[in-house]
Amino acid sequence: MALNKEQMKSDMRMMAEMTERSRNFDPDTQIQSWAGVRLEEANTTPASFDKLRDARDIKAEGNTLYTQQRYREAIEKYKDAMRVFLGPQFVLPSPDYLNARYLALGDPTSDQREVIELTACAGNIAQSYYKMYSASQDAEDLISVIDWVEEIRVMYECLKYSVFPTAPAWRLFHLKMVEYFTVPIRRFDMMAGIYRTLGNTALGATFSDLSKAYYMAPDEATNQSKIIALESTAMRNYNYFGSIRHPEPSAYVRLQVTQPALQIRGAWQRVDLPRGRGKPPGRSCLSSWICDGKLYVGGGMNDIYKEQRDMWCLELATKTWKKLPDFPPIKPSAGLYTSRPMRYWQGKAYLFSGPQKIWIFDCATEKWNSKTTTLRGAWPYPNNDLFAFTSAILEGKLYIFGGDDSESRLGVDIFMELDLTTFRWKHINGATGVVPNRNTPGLRVFTALTAVPEQRKLYLCFGDANRSQAERSGHPSGFHTDYVYNDLWSYSVDTQGWKRERLRGNFPSPRAEHCTVYHPILKRTIVYGGYNADLNSANTFGFAFFSDAFVHDPGSGIWKQVITRGFPTYRAQCALVVDPDTGVTYLYGGWTNSEYYPSKVVLNRTFDDLWQLKLDIVRGGMSEDDFHIDPRTVPHGPWYQCFSCGRFDTTPKKCMAVAAHGIRTVGVIGSGQMGLGIAYVAALRARVPVLLHDRSEAQLKKGLAFMDKLLDKDVTKGKISAEDAKETRGRVTVISAEKGLAGMRDADMVIEAVSEKLSLKEAIFKELSAKVSADTILATNTSSISITKIAAATIPEGQTASSSEGSKSASRVVGLHFFNPVPVMKLVEIISALQTSTDTLDRARNFAVACGKEVTTSQDVPGFVSNALLMPFINEAIMCLEKVGASFVIQRYIIVTSCLIEQGVATRDDIDKTLKLGMNHPMGPLQLADFIGLDTCLAIQQTLYNGTSDSKYRPSVLLERMVDAQWLGKKSGKGFYDYDA
Repeated sequence: MALNKEQMKSDMRMMAEMTERSRNFDPDTQIQSWAGVRLEEANTTPASFDKLRDARDIKAEGNTLYTQQRYREAIEKYKDAMRVFLGPQFVLPSPDYLNARYLALGDPTSDQREVIELTACAGNIAQSYYKMYSASQDAEDLISVIDWVEEIRVMYECLKYSVFPTAPAWRLFHLKMVEYFTVPIRRFDMMAGIYRTLGNTALGATFSDLSKAYYMAPDEATNQSKIIALESTAMRNYNYFGSIRHPEPSAYVRLQVTQPALQIRGAWQRVDLPRGRGKPPGRSCLSSWICDGKLYVGGGMNDIYKEQRDMWCLELATKTWKKLPDFPPIKPSAGLYTSRPMRYWQGKAYLFSGPQKIWIFDCATEKWNSKTTTLRGAWPYPNNDLFAFTSAILEGKLYIFGGDDSESRLGVDIFMELDLTTFRWKHINGATGVVPNRNTPGLRVFTALTAVPEQRKLYLCFGDANRSQAERSGHPSGFHTDYVYNDLWSYSVDTQGWKRERLRGNFPSPRAEHCTVYHPILKRTIVYGGYNADLNSANTFGFAFFSDAFVHDPGSGIWKQVITRGFPTYRAQCALVVDPDTGVTYLYGGWTNSEYYPSKVVLNRTFDDLWQLKLDIVRGGMSEDDFHIDPRTVPHGPWYQCFSCGRFDTTPKKCMAVAAHGIRTVGVIGSGQMGLGIAYVAALRARVPVLLHDRSEAQLKKGLAFMDKLLDKDVTKGKISAEDAKETRGRVTVISAEKGLAGMRDADMVIEAVSEKLSLKEAIFKELSAKVSADTILATNTSSISITKIAAATIPEGQTASSSEGSKSASRVVGLHFFNPVPVMKLVEIISALQTSTDTLDRARNFAVACGKEVTTSQDVPGFVSNALLMPFINEAIMCLEKVGASFVIQRYIIVTSCLIEQGVATRDDIDKTLKLGMNHPMGPLQLADFIGLDTCLAIQQTLYNGTSDSKYRPSVLLERMVDAQWLGKKSGKGFYDYDA
């Protein structure tokens, strides 16, 4: 049952930021309207009215072109409509995030409706590109979709800053106009779906949250009915994203690179290190670098938030650790405040912690020394203390940004430059307690700064406004939840200025405590992991740890997500470093919560593991074999995938009941009663991923709806838990008609469950044998047709039944006859063709057992055991309705449709009642025939009759008539009985 708006509000943490009635009301985040101006009070002048009229006329032309599917022409019209307000030379989409024209949208003399028209056109352009992308799958169209949805965010952000130039990033703002909300609700939900498909679930969750936030916000907007109508859109992806981790192992394990322009293949490989003593303990918030083939680690915190002051180096060639001198006597700290990163340059590492004295570690002599620095003017850190900041070295200068200076605890925006030759500081911008400046990065901690030498630029991404700590300190901007930034900035050494960059492509979700490194050989920035204090995911707490990786091209500005087989445990505050000599990228240390590394002992966990990241790019260190590994052999965070059932657990083990079949993925062809039932038990009982295909999209939709109904029914009856139902449904993936049987290429077994027609089955198996692996088991659910004939259809062209290739192809075909209804009936009949191998037969049997079935075997004879016995029985019952025998006539039987049937032995009800009550059958033969399907019964009987020439298998005339009339039984709504459609 859908929740109404008030019910949804009650379970949203964002409620505290959206209404003054909340007990945790935050004055900084109350929603501000445009200086209290309502639409009817907007500044409408003759000139602005003319602009609105002209823009709307041009937009209407674009809408006409859109409905004609002339999308590129429509896009140009929408741009022309936008330029009515922005000027004829305005570049679209805007290359600058903070551009002067958008920043003028909040001018008190402006008409608010300009904003609505601009965002509506941008949304229409995004939708047009999405239509083209859906048809072509062209990456450029997809990137344009992303760029234009970002354009909406750019306009909204600029509008806010034009009205409130010194507003903090977390201040919310809206116009009291319904269109201000409907555009982002639709477009952000569209983005959530796109990123879900790409595998970037963290960013998908972010857009889903935004869509829902815009749905919940407009308490005072006019015409709210238009917003309420978008409830299903706003909620479409929300529940899914709130139930998973990022990445989600069960979905990520099947993820493929489908858009190379936005995804890149990679591989995580854990480096084996010596165990026991003589190695550093696990830690996060550490410093790390590589010099002369040695990995240095030092500082940070342990599992219980205690500061670590030890320092070590690892000889990468021999994997041996060496203890180095401890940290110098800097001011003690604890917990995440131990984050004071050292930076390496020309054989030395530099440690800054707030005072003007800086400590230097010489890697050659392995000794510490200090240097007193100078600054013209006042020292910006009043307590000589700084932690949780970020730093980078570019052209011999150490840059420091942000952090906590023990004053406001919110974070600072102080940006400092230290010349490592003269040891003189330059205070570039920022101060303690200063109000935010929209032209520079905001107040923050746990952000990341990366130097790009080729551009002579520094890039700063994301971070956290530590509002929870500020609240404890009594700061007016304090709040119970931190604010996580979603921005990217660049600082140019040439211009000595900051620029807010657009986020383009498949970029990371907002986060803090992430690690970054610039790869000098690949000319790319790599971002990994991190933490979001306010992203709901599959855990008890209202936060998320990540284990996703991204690559940023500073030249094009495009981000790509790294798609790997397996990944390290979700973590934050780790170290990502590149060996400048070999180009190898390493990940070390970090921390996580017990929700992401299950433990009954500790709430938090730090790591001492070392990983290597390989990328599918020239000199990225990756081979083809690195990606095409068995995903069951590598960890997915703290979990391993079961070798048999596919479930994830903390130890790599096999399910004892199903270990023998080795089926990791099963394909099912046909989504009717039988196909859907087989998919159901495979996903629920055998717990294997299922690829479901049907040529009819309508039948697929109907079948999946029925599966949902079955799962809900089993949950209601207490047979399975809601979690089991969710996992079962998540294991089923639809293979579209466009992909066809080629979509089954990754399956270890494919089960065909289509109509009982030999020609149809032969065509399917012939195509399957050419498109799937040579080791894939090909099973048919036929209830009567010769398995041997079907197996012969798999022999490749140019081969013979006796050739090695032909024999092997046919040997993997087996009959796997499930009974209807599959979720209820406990039996599976296995039939071996003449060609079927023993291994195929054994694995098929074990898979049937894993599905919770009892197994019998039969020779490949017409009808096998089951239908050779059952069909004459059913046929005889039908004949009882049509036989003429005067001495046995009970009454004239009339089917409800007013079609007169000949006098018979007994009525429908008496025939079924006799077998049910007299012979203890669970249902009568006529009702059973309806459940099987009268067309199926007829096809089986024809197969039996044609295969044996035995008259006892000759179908009754009545059965043939009813099939001709399309009275097929339960599935058509009419057979011997009537059924609900």
